[in-house]
Amino acid sequence: MMKVAVFSLGGCEGCRYSLVEALLSISDLGLELVHEPLLGLHDESYDVAIVEGSVDSREDVEKLLEIRQRARVLVALGTCAVLGGVPGLAEEVAVKCGPRRPLRAAPLSRYVRVDYWVRGCPPPREELLRVLRWISEGSPLKPGESRFPYCREQAASVPGTLLELEAEKCIVCGRCVKVCEEMGVHALGYARRSVSIAVTTPLEVSFDESTCVACGQCVLYCPVGALREVSGLRELLQALRAGLVREAYVEPEALVGIAASLSVPPGKALAALKALGLRRIVVWRPPLPEDALIVPASMAEYLYVKKLYPELLPLTAKPELKLKHGTVLITACLARRLSHSPVVTARDVFRALRKLDVDALPEEAPDEVRLSHELALQKAVGPSQVRNVLESLKARHGVERPVTLYLCPGGCLRGGGQPYPDEAGEEELRRALKAVEQLIKSTTGG
Repeated sequence: MMKVAVFSLGGCEGCRYSLVEALLSISDLGLELVHEPLLGLHDESYDVAIVEGSVDSREDVEKLLEIRQRARVLVALGTCAVLGGVPGLAEEVAVKCGPRRPLRAAPLSRYVRVDYWVRGCPPPREELLRVLRWISEGSPLKPGESRFPYCREQAASVPGTLLELEAEKCIVCGRCVKVCEEMGVHALGYARRSVSIAVTTPLEVSFDESTCVACGQCVLYCPVGALREVSGLRELLQALRAGLVREAYVEPEALVGIAASLSVPPGKALAALKALGLRRIVVWRPPLPEDALIVPASMAEYLYVKKLYPELLPLTAKPELKLKHGTVLITACLARRLSHSPVVTARDVFRALRKLDVDALPEEAPDEVRLSHELALQKAVGPSQVRNVLESLKARHGVERPVTLYLCPGGCLRGGGQPYPDEAGEEELRRALKAVEQLIKSTTGG
């Protein structure tokens, strides 16, 4: 008999209170309720975990990771767990509740794999029992909306080298489509009609075959984790254990994102990187080419020109990364993973570091700082400025001197490889940026 446990994270706990009676009847399904504090049950050995509430603190993240590790099956219960709910509508985390370390509320799927969803606020009793019956029978959940009798015949999942779209998670909210339009890329749109509508690429080709430039902004805007980066973290950790990687080059913007998301000084973030097995850390920014009119900051900008302005490609330098053997680059830019291996994003590294007790580590300085001198180039930052510059060149109105393109809104600090925005708000980023700048000055004596 499979054992069932019920847990709450951030939220009103209304789902649990409204479904207590239903949970008392699950023995009829061949299931045993062993953990539900509302009923005085506290057994920590279970097969199925039902979790309600959004993830709105670092303590919730740690608790959820532990639950996922123990449970064979994880069920997201209610609107808060599935979508973030009302707490997820807040723009900023404004209040700290006692010793808890708050985060902007997010659904469970932002942090762990979810096997089944029970939607509603609160969910219908019948839907919870139907899902538990499926689990008891070993039936997989079909892609689509489980509350209604239909399901999508075609899942419309989209593969790619760096990005993947999991159709089973997509709620067709349209945020990724909107941000892709604002970037001027139009790699994502809608397909089919009515209940079968889905978000996908034109003609449902892979991301690599589409106009996608791997900027990664869609990943940052997806509220349910349907769009995600193809992680390189496992390969890095394996290389560290095998002693194949000993040194890391860390971009300043990546260090800012990691430190802000961990809510620690950058020196502690560096110490945490060494706790993973790195022996030497260099704060580094790649040099920019000097022999072209159009200078892309990364492969994202290069692909933007190649796919959308091919006639300007002869005027465009191709970014190259040359790192010595045994070195990994930690970057705020998802597209840098197209230029070199191994490269991991700040988002991937944050996933590894959040499992450590970073607060207990001593602060460390980088072993070296190696920042390329900023060339006297014009800068186009954000999709609007990048388009304006390229349109001017296309119309032969001219750009008098070389220009560097930074496609991501706000530049590399908000790159597509940074931790999710709900991990660190603008204020946290500003504080971390100032702290990193001070760390660099104290290390270089500048």
